[in-house]
Amino acid sequence: MVDLVHINFSVLLVGCGHMGSALARSWIQNNFKNISILTPDAIPEDIQAHGLIHFISPEQIQEDFDVIVLAVKPQILDQVCQSLSSVTTKTTLILSIAAGKTLSTLESNFKNSQPIIRAMPNLPASIGEGMTVCVANTHCSEISINHAKALTESIGHVEWIKDETLMNAVTAVSGSGPAYLFLLVEAMTRAGIECGLSEKLSSKLAEQTVIGSTQLLQKNQNILSATDLRKSVASKGGTTESAVHSLTDKDAIFELFSKAIHCAQKRGKELES
Repeated sequence: MVDLVHINFSVLLVGCGHMGSALARSWIQNNFKNISILTPDAIPEDIQAHGLIHFISPEQIQEDFDVIVLAVKPQILDQVCQSLSSVTTKTTLILSIAAGKTLSTLESNFKNSQPIIRAMPNLPASIGEGMTVCVANTHCSEISINHAKALTESIGHVEWIKDETLMNAVTAVSGSGPAYLFLLVEAMTRAGIECGLSEKLSSKLAEQTVIGSTQLLQKNQNILSATDLRKSVASKGGTTESAVHSLTDKDAIFELFSKAIHCAQKRGKELES
């Protein structure tokens, strides 16, 4: 584990949308002292009010940063990279969280032998419960890897892979994953209203059920699987078994999620071009 308390290397965060803001909040909470932000986005008030964050314009980039974190939309990534190439040195780590943009695409926009890491975090990073997967190019030194570990371990759990082709699947499962859970809450809330509950009560029931269930899953990690926990709720002949059967009949819910995740993976591949 990287020591997250005494982090002195300089970081330029480019982009402060939903994901960029999530990263910034966790770094602030983990005492990163040397963070600058360059963004066309409206900066959230809680980040803007933090005295140790530097907010700069493109014209103000006059120093060499140890790490540049690219948190911009894939559609404008090439343009952003080209505008930053002049302020990098051969040791500047480029850490990109842009979905679908490959290491080779990133390398084409920077100097030869530029250390580059692709990372795919997700939104729970904003509360230190993110899931991030990283893949590095061949030019990353131990220092580059350690910088990336410090930045990603401060926002939650991290896994490293060597096969970059898996990144689109990672994006589809965990990068996009929080949206699936939020959609589940929406669906449960709507169904509760249809069954006669008030919107307020139905929303409360759905939200707290998902919150409590995910915490239960976390506390039983490495002991009980999601399948085990699901079976423990579904008593034979009971209401839950009836509901679950309607979802799993002919693998309905599994087919639905398989379709969704394959769609996200396919879109990631399209963004590579």
